[in-house]
Amino acid sequence: MLTRYKIALGTSVCIMLAGMALSSADGAQPRSSRAVRTTARPVSTARVQAEPVPEVVEPVAEDAGVVFEEGEWIEEGGACGAGCYDPCCAPACNLFGGGLWVDMDFLLWWRDERIFPALVTTQPNDGVVPGATVLFGGPVDESARPGGRLELGLWLDPCQRTAIGARYMAVADASVSPEYTSNDLAFLARPFTDVSTNPATATAFSVFNSAAQTPTTGRLGLRSDSEIQAGDVFFYWKLRQYPCASLGLLAGYQYASIDEDLLIESFTRTSTLVAASESIAVSDLFAAQNEFHGGMFGLRGDYRFGQFGIELMGRFGFGNMRQSVRIAGSTTSVDASGQVSTRDSGLLAQSLTNAGLHEQDKFSYMNEAGLKLAFYPVEHLKLSIGYSLMYWSSVVRPGFEIDTSIDGRLLTTLPPTDATRPAFAFNPTDYLVHGLNLGAELQF
Repeated sequence: MLTRYKIALGTSVCIMLAGMALSSADGAQPRSSRAVRTTARPVSTARVQAEPVPEVVEPVAEDAGVVFEEGEWIEEGGACGAGCYDPCCAPACNLFGGGLWVDMDFLLWWRDERIFPALVTTQPNDGVVPGATVLFGGPVDESARPGGRLELGLWLDPCQRTAIGARYMAVADASVSPEYTSNDLAFLARPFTDVSTNPATATAFSVFNSAAQTPTTGRLGLRSDSEIQAGDVFFYWKLRQYPCASLGLLAGYQYASIDEDLLIESFTRTSTLVAASESIAVSDLFAAQNEFHGGMFGLRGDYRFGQFGIELMGRFGFGNMRQSVRIAGSTTSVDASGQVSTRDSGLLAQSLTNAGLHEQDKFSYMNEAGLKLAFYPVEHLKLSIGYSLMYWSSVVRPGFEIDTSIDGRLLTTLPPTDATRPAFAFNPTDYLVHGLNLGAELQF
């Protein structure tokens, strides 16, 4: 596939090569290749009678400028068309037209797919994998979700060469919540591998089974949520100013938060004609949080032609990713006499082996790239449509932190103290979000 590694590497290389090219280029401002006609009008049209003075004509270099003192200048052409002359030599129609800008984008973005091991199965093979039908497990496709992005910026000088700004973006929560009941299926199980035997045995915990000698009923529900938000503060400096185009450097601080979780809850009821019902409720929670703090730099350029324009942006950030994984479980049983017992372990979350809060700091980098096509219907307003992507090199996700190998003795009434499975180990992966943007920018 067009791997995320290639995307990240490509963005980084482009930013570095552009920076090297800029550092080696001459700092002089290029001249426009289009001739601009100007007219000098004297301050006063009154004629002064004086004796003739011999006219002295001095040779003028071909590229030398002609200076008119105390003259009123009227530019007939202008770099980008009429009304685009700026006394600071920066066309007012280029980039942002005022001292303050507010850019609002509606996002329609896709996340990386969520991947889980086989967690819910049904017949055949009594729910044991391989062989059983997997109802939940493997990749979960992500549909596009709405979001928003807001950017505020302020030019620090009247010539619009330096600015400060801030951005914030968030993508709406994406929930996956399948549910299975004994009204819809005759058999449902949660598969695992029992490592208490030698060799390890593939087996499954039955949630409900209508064909068993003692039939059981019940239900099982899963819920997985995903949240993304990011923001940065930056300093913007124009490296090059061309007629109708500019190229600038971005540098600043960036923050990002990527949170995902998975909750599995099952309820099983056993009923007979001679005894009261018995039940057992089991839950497992896997919650992963990622918090990125780091420095950021990048390039941002635009080109305008008439009422239309194009903008390109690339950013590269590096810093610390604070990764946290919280694992918790519970089991509540009710026997035939109504006695209730609870313990702080589920099936895949065991208090003696992998449950608890696990944290680590990981060096990580991020890449961002964006393209916008702009339209300027009226002064101080820009409408745009574009595409953006954001990539992080190291993120923990719930599906990669689940160990489906269990010491079967932990499921008995007297669990051992020397059990080691299910175990916990950090297994970070990379992460990519991307999508379409519809924006409007106001300039003040």
